[in-house]
Amino acid sequence: MCRFLAYLGPDVSLESLLLAPPWSLLRQSYEPRFMKRGRVNADGFGAGWYDFDVRQEPALYRRATPIWSDGTFASIAGLAHSGCHGSVAHRGVQHTSVRIRPLAVRPQR
Repeated sequence: MCRFLAYLGPDVSLESLLLAPPWSLLRQSYEPRFMKRGRVNADGFGAGWYDFDVRQEPALYRRATPIWSDGTFASIAGLAHSGCHGSVAHRGVQHTSVRIRPLAVRPQR
């Protein structure tokens, strides 16, 4: 089951969007309420966010492992603030971080 989140508004942290809410993407990965088969979503995830003061391209964090198994993401999510976020957790793709969304197209120079 794919789960998407998009946010556009005042600056907030990735943690406040993906890890802190009662039914966050983190919780949905280990305790899905509406999944018909299986007990966990042990699939990859990714997050993208913009900081236009630094650069025009988004920062991307992608892993082929579940969000609940990634302590690195949890440690940086409270520090990454932006007014434009996109995140996804999904299944059914080959498990390499290159194929995990979000994808970004780099502008041609």
